Amino acid sequence: MAEQKPRAPRARKRTTGAEDAVPEASGKRPKRASTKAAAEPTPKRKAATGPRRRNAAVPVPDQIAVLAYLLWEQGEPGDAADHWLRAERELAAA
Repeated sequence: MAEQKPRAPRARKRTTGAEDAVPEASGKRPKRASTKAAAEPTPKRKAATGPRRRNAAVPVPDQIAVLAYLLWEQGEPGDAADHWLRAERELAAA
């Protein structure tokens, strides 16, 4: 086997973008534009005109399981997935 020479560390590539250019006259870098809107006020939200929706409580899976079991026990038509979805709807509406 031939001996391998160790590689020299790679040099970083230089960018030639306009943002990196230093103006010759002043010797300073140009200022970057601010990302915030300078003088634009934030728009105000419009008042709600329709009926308010109440926040429905998210049913707990244990509650859904109990109600789905009761639906099955009562002999409601459908399979387990139908009972589960119906129980979710009923608990969310309550």
